[in-house]
Amino acid sequence: MKDIEKGQNLEITVSELIEQYSWLIAESSVQSIKKHGKMQTKTKISVKAQLKEKFDSVEYVAGATSYSLDSWVTD
Repeated sequence: MKDIEKGQNLEITVSELIEQYSWLIAESSVQSIKKHGKMQTKTKISVKAQLKEKFDSVEYVAGATSYSLDSWVTD
């Protein structure tokens, strides 16, 4: 598990998301990605919504199968 500092921007792959940053999303999303070996459409929508709760901006980069996350927000 990797820590994130407030204001930090990240670009992470789906693999990194489930291996190093799984605490950012629901366990059910992690299990779905592992089960299917990729992100189903509903899982993409769910994961993006979950990440938007923690970052100012979230963008799924389809060709790179990664997320671009801008400005980590803390409570």
